[in-house]
Amino acid sequence: MDALNELKQKFLTELVARLNMNNGDEPSDIIHEVAESHIPIYYFDLLSVARCDLWLAVEKPEIPAETAVQAISYNLYDYLVEL
Repeated sequence: MDALNELKQKFLTELVARLNMNNGDEPSDIIHEVAESHIPIYYFDLLSVARCDLWLAVEKPEIPAETAVQAISYNLYDYLVEL
């Protein structure tokens, strides 16, 4: 399994668990919180995910990015939120 699919699977597993034990939080807040917690913080891990799907590195994110690594992070966050 490649890094992107592995990340996506972990994200969806945690998201379902968190939504099932919802303590009154808005579902959209939970989605954003879980997505944010699954963005890799180390360059190696982030670039491993981007290597699996190069659009993460070339797509212009909605939020202006100063570096390529920021663009990958923002695109990955948007991808997870939209799953």
